[in-house]
Amino acid sequence: MTQRLTVANPELQALIDATPAGMMHWSGTGPVGKVCFGCLNFDQRQLRTKAERDAPEKIRGACDKYLRISSARAGHDVARRIFDPLTPACSHFREPPVQP
Repeated sequence: MTQRLTVANPELQALIDATPAGMMHWSGTGPVGKVCFGCLNFDQRQLRTKAERDAPEKIRGACDKYLRISSARAGHDVARRIFDPLTPACSHFREPPVQP
């Protein structure tokens, strides 16, 4: 923004600025304290080494829900948008089922 332009809705602008490309909805609109790493829609396809498998919360990934919907709208496959797994969760956050 320049000094002459104003933001009509500062709260919305803060959400936009905090949301990485490839996220299904605004970052931080999901359950309080949850991050993308804990969501069933977050996909990390690159857990190849032992170090990566031991600390998966450090490996970047992509939102599968965003990928599915974007591909359907475009009519063809779209590129995966990779982002930080510790990004605050969006409103499409899905908790994994509890293992008994």
